Amino acid sequence: MSYSSDSTDVVIIQCFSNNVNEWVNLRSQYYSQSLNSLFKLFGVNRCLVETVDLDETCTRCTTNVLCEIFTDDEKNQCLFEENGEKVIDVSHLKHKIKPALTFNKIYVTKDLSVLCKASSLRNLIYGRRNIFVVPHSLLVKCQKLIALLLLLWNEDVHVCIFAIGNVRCASGVTEFKDSLRSTLQEQCANTIEVDKENLLLDTCLKYNLLSVSNKSEVTVDQNSYKEPIFYQYNNARLSAILTKHANSYPPLASFEEIDWNCVFGDSEWKLLFNHLFVSQSVLTETVNNISLPMHKVAQHLSAMIREFSLYYSKTKVLIAPQPQSLPLISSRIYFVKAIYKTLNRYFQCLSIIGVTKM
Repeated sequence: MSYSSDSTDVVIIQCFSNNVNEWVNLRSQYYSQSLNSLFKLFGVNRCLVETVDLDETCTRCTTNVLCEIFTDDEKNQCLFEENGEKVIDVSHLKHKIKPALTFNKIYVTKDLSVLCKASSLRNLIYGRRNIFVVPHSLLVKCQKLIALLLLLWNEDVHVCIFAIGNVRCASGVTEFKDSLRSTLQEQCANTIEVDKENLLLDTCLKYNLLSVSNKSEVTVDQNSYKEPIFYQYNNARLSAILTKHANSYPPLASFEEIDWNCVFGDSEWKLLFNHLFVSQSVLTETVNNISLPMHKVAQHLSAMIREFSLYYSKTKVLIAPQPQSLPLISSRIYFVKAIYKTLNRYFQCLSIIGVTKM
C-alpha cells in the first residue's frame, strides 16, 4: 500500500479506553502523531487525526446496531431474544460475512442515535485510507466494530489496524515525568528553561515509546532519558556550529568550487554513504510499507547521531579562517548542514522538535 502525494486522504483514528494502561494510551497518541507527520512530509496534505473512545463507540454501535445485510426471511428465521435484545445468529450465514472479520451474533435495533453514531464514523472514514491505532488489548473489540460497520455500509473501505503493545513502567505517566524533570534540573544545575525542559521531556517519552516496533512491549525506566538527550545535545551542537559559521566566518565557497575527493576522509564517506544517502529511502520505505515501521526511523536516527559524534570527536569543523583553509571549512559546513537537515527530518517524522541550544 503506497501513501504517495496523489493518494486519497488519510485518517488516523487513535483508539483509546479509560480501562487501558495510561502508558499504552500515550504510546498510541505518539504513534498517531508520528504517522501524521510522516504522511505530511510525503505530501499527503489532508491527513486527519481523530480520537475515538473505543469502549463508548463499541457500546453504542456493536451492542445495538441497525444491520440491513439480511433479508426479512433470514431475520425471521433466526431472530430471537437474548438479555432483552433481539439477536441474529449468523453462524449459518458465513457467505454474507467477510472471512477475516467473522463473528457469531449481530444485534438489531431501531435506535436512531446508534445509527447516527455509525453514520458519523462512516462520514469520517469513507473514501479515505484509514489507520486504526489501537491498544493491543482492544484489538478484537476494534476488529468487531469495523466488521459491523463494513457490513452495515456494505461498501469497500480502506482499513488498516495497528495494534500498540504494552508499556512496562514502575510508575504512572505523571509521576515518571515529575521524576525525569527533577533529574534534568539536577543535571543542568536548575538553569534549564521551562520550554526547553518540556521539549526534552517530550523527546525522552516519544523516542522511547516509538523506537520499538508498535506491536512489541516497551520498558521505560529512569535511565531511559539518556539516549534521547544525547540526540538533542548533538542537534544543538550542529546548530551551534552553523550559527557560529554564519556569524564569524566568510561566506561559503560555492559547491562547485570544492574538490570533495581531497577534503573527504573515511569518516565523512562513512556518514555520507551509510546515513545521508540512505535517509530518503528509509523514509520512503517506511511510508510505503503496509506495517509503517516507525521504529526503523528512530533506529536510523540513533545510528547516524552516534556516527556523527565519533566524527566530531576526531574532526575540528571550524578551524582558523585562513584563505587556504576556506574550501575545507566550506566543505565541512556543507556536510554539517546535510547532517542537521537529515536529523531534523527524522525528528519531524517522530513528531519531535529539535532543541537548538543546550
